[in-house]
Amino acid sequence: MIVASVGMSLRSTTVAVTTLLVVAWLATGIGAIATGLAPLLLLAAAAQCIGGFGNGVENVAADTLIQRAVPRAMLGRVFGLVSTAGFAGSTLAYAAGGPLLDLTSPRAVFLIAGAGILAVTVYLWLALRGTAAPDHPTPPG
Repeated sequence: MIVASVGMSLRSTTVAVTTLLVVAWLATGIGAIATGLAPLLLLAAAAQCIGGFGNGVENVAADTLIQRAVPRAMLGRVFGLVSTAGFAGSTLAYAAGGPLLDLTSPRAVFLIAGAGILAVTVYLWLALRGTAAPDHPTPPG
């Protein structure tokens, strides 16, 4: 995550932010599924690096997209809403993950999580298809 976040802040890219966001979610989902399928701990760690890199890119891309698309006067509210939704989602995942682990196995939990992330990625891609955030936020007015 740190490598991706720092790398994204040091380099400018011509890739659309929406594309980066979808690719980041895809890498996170692939990382989770690869972790669940990994036969060796070393491969599981490498898969987690892929997922972590995707998560780092997602953090930067999502924040950039919000900053570009949301009027300045609303940024605090939107960031608060997005952060609250993220924390609520992770709380629900923690609450469901324990019982799911008891019912299945660590591999199954990673596979289910990865499949869920990929399902959200498809929805995200469909929702963002054809939309482009403006290069500069809309001035308040």
